[in-house]
Order: sequence, then C-alpha cells, then structure tokens
Amino acid sequence: MPDKAPVDASDSVVVHVAQLFYERDMTKQDIAAQLGISRFKVARMLDHAKTEGIVRIQIRGKSALDAELGRALEQRFALENALVVDVEEGADLTDSIAAVAANWLGQLVRNEDVLGVAWGSTLQRVAEFTRFEGGLDLPVVQICGALAHTDRGQGPLEITSKFASQLGEHAHWLLTPALLDNTPTLQELLKHPAISPTVELFDNVTIALVSIGSFAEPGQSALLSAGAIGDAERDALAARGAVGDLLVHLFDRDGAFTPTSITDRAVAMSVDQLRAVPRVIAVAGGAGKHEAIAGALRTGVIDFLVTDAESARFALASAPPAD
Repeated sequence: MPDKAPVDASDSVVVHVAQLFYERDMTKQDIAAQLGISRFKVARMLDHAKTEGIVRIQIRGKSALDAELGRALEQRFALENALVVDVEEGADLTDSIAAVAANWLGQLVRNEDVLGVAWGSTLQRVAEFTRFEGGLDLPVVQICGALAHTDRGQGPLEITSKFASQLGEHAHWLLTPALLDNTPTLQELLKHPAISPTVELFDNVTIALVSIGSFAEPGQSALLSAGAIGDAERDALAARGAVGDLLVHLFDRDGAFTPTSITDRAVAMSVDQLRAVPRVIAVAGGAGKHEAIAGALRTGVIDFLVTDAESARFALASAPPAD
C-alpha cells in the first residue's frame, strides 16, 4: 500500500492529473510515465483531488440500496453479500447496478487476488465505472473466449483490457472463440502455447466477475445476441428447461445445469472451476432477467449478487423459505 504522505504538488498539477485520469481515461501507470513520477504519487494526487473537492464524482440516477431485500437474499440463497439497488424512476437500470458493483469491486480487490472477467453489456459498464485505489498490481484473467458479433466494448478481451489497465497491465487473454465446432478441436486448442497459460490460470482466480444471461429474449444473453445459439437450438434448450446461462453454462429454473454440446466445445471456466472460486460476483438486473437471476441463485455458484429490487423480489417470491 502506498504511504499517506502529503501531496507535494500544486493544485494545478493535481487538476492536470485528475483530468488525465477521469477525462482522458489514462491509467495511473501511463500518467506516471508521462509525467516522470511514481504511480503511487499519481494515486496520492487522485486521492487528494477527491478529498479536497477538486474532483467530485456524481453518478446520474444514483439509487439507494434496499438493505432489507439484500439481507433476505443473503439468507435465502446463502450469499456472502447481496446489494439490491432501488433504481430511481427515469434512471438507467444497467448503469445503476453497474455503478454500485463498480464501487464495491474497487474496495474488494486486493493485491493477492487474481481477477477473472467475462463478457456482456453490464460488465462493460462495470469496467467503465470502476476506479481502483491503492496502487494495486495483480493479474486479470479472461475466463471465456470471445463471441462473434458481440457489440463493441462488450467482449471479454476488451473488458479484461479495461480492468488490467488499472491493475498493473497484467492481462491474460484468451485469443480464441468461446465456442468451437467440435470437442477434438477444443482439446487441441487447449494445448496451444498461446492459449494454455491463460487456461491454467483459471484455477488461480479468486474473484470472478460475471453477468447472467437470460433465455427470455435474445438481447438478454450474450450467447443469444451474438448468434452463438440459433433460434431452433434455443427453443430446444428452452423445452428442456433452460432459462439462462453463466458464461456458457446453461441452467434451469431450479438451478440445475443443463448438459449440452455447447459446454463440451467451449473455451471457458468449467462449472466446477467456478464453484471453486472464493468469490463469484454476479451483476444482472431487469425484467427480462427475472427468471434467469432466480435460477442462477439456485445453482449455488454465486457468492455476491448485485441486482435491482424487482429482480430481488421475484427471486424471493419464487423460492421456498430456507429451513
């Protein structure tokens, strides 16, 4: 941790550093290199800028947390923590829950952690909102391959890069599609020297940041919206009870994972590897994801949930009280 010595810099320098960080989206490391100072000094100046009111961070549509609903989710689904955002009328739901997730993620991560990140529009916003403090320097691991036709900024490689830019630039990418044509191809690919080092890090991940895909409509799942699963296959999976996905792993409303050929040809953390991660943080919300969020909670994989109040109420109403 950097020391808390007074900042030896004029306000004009502090303002300049704050502009580079917040307006030009430069990393602390890049700012330090450009100005010829240490990254720790950059961190101290940014802290000073907030403490002295030079920088005031305001999130539009900032919403309160419903502590009662959060505690109810924690008790019902054995969660470490549940943050339930009471989204204000007119506020963007995705931005509201992503901002809360970003604030907590920035406080949770420590230098001894290995951060694993997935994909999706919600995680893209989390990555954009998150600001880490304290000179953190740790690996960021892409825990699933990429999907074709993913919207710009929402792919796992881009989100991994965004987090790594603040965490020491130790990005471990998976430069491969998430889904391959067949299992033999997957087995050969996993041996490739450009792929295997990242896959081997899956077992070292201590915090996995994921979203929850929903089969309610194509726009609510990266697998569906990117065309990785066609309409006919989606309908067949839905007929078998699938309501959503974590990474590439499909589950039903009871939280049971649905065996599919998709998992057998996927470059991603396995369900067992996800279960072994000390802290799996899921960020998801909205009416289109109600059933998927409820099902995901029943898988037992999620440790930390950030969602909206309506999704929380749906999950509680659809699950029997704990014994």
